[in-house]
Amino acid sequence: MTKVRRKKKADVTTKIILPILGCLFVVFVSVSFCLHFLLGEAITNSKTIINEDIATAFGHMKYQRHETVDSNILSYDIHKCPPDIPKDYPYAWNTLDVLQHWNPDDTEIPSTIHQGLCAVDWRDPEQQQIAEHYRKNELPFLVHNHPQIRKTVKKWSSYEYMLDQLGDKTYRNEYSKNNHMMYWKARGKTPPGWTPPTENVELSFPDWYEKAVALDKHPDPPNAEH
Repeated sequence: MTKVRRKKKADVTTKIILPILGCLFVVFVSVSFCLHFLLGEAITNSKTIINEDIATAFGHMKYQRHETVDSNILSYDIHKCPPDIPKDYPYAWNTLDVLQHWNPDDTEIPSTIHQGLCAVDWRDPEQQQIAEHYRKNELPFLVHNHPQIRKTVKKWSSYEYMLDQLGDKTYRNEYSKNNHMMYWKARGKTPPGWTPPTENVELSFPDWYEKAVALDKHPDPPNAEH
């Protein structure tokens, strides 16, 4: 009798339980595959929509390529970071040479600039890896065509967005009679007749924006109030 009962239990396990478990396993695999496919497609589509939206909104905002001064003395191409970090990277110039070449009062970008930092095009996966390499070595570089940066630029370029974030609350601003916003910090006694080159004023964002627009239209911006 014992052998017969064991045989019946084995038959039940083989004929009923195992097929049910097999069906459940097939259903589980099928559902997992479908969810993975659907979710993956949704995520891909959402990224595509975001990127297309950014590309449409910022079609005019392209990376401005400028040649560097004395490019022949650089051992690398600033428009594409080399995978192996050059020994002289980043190349630097004397501050006086930079200021003499591009006067701080002139807002027009000259044909050549003193640029020692190389630029990374974030659309290129290979350059992304190079950027990670530079970052791990704590070296600076420029990034362009980055979707998150473009999203931020889009927000911060919107008057409505900034007004929503800052409201009508006043914030501390530095005021100067011209565009030379000189750094200073007075401690103790100051020289006779000395006055601070700037002063702190309270402005709301709408007030600041109005002054910024007026300054942009001023015939002589360097000598206008800032």
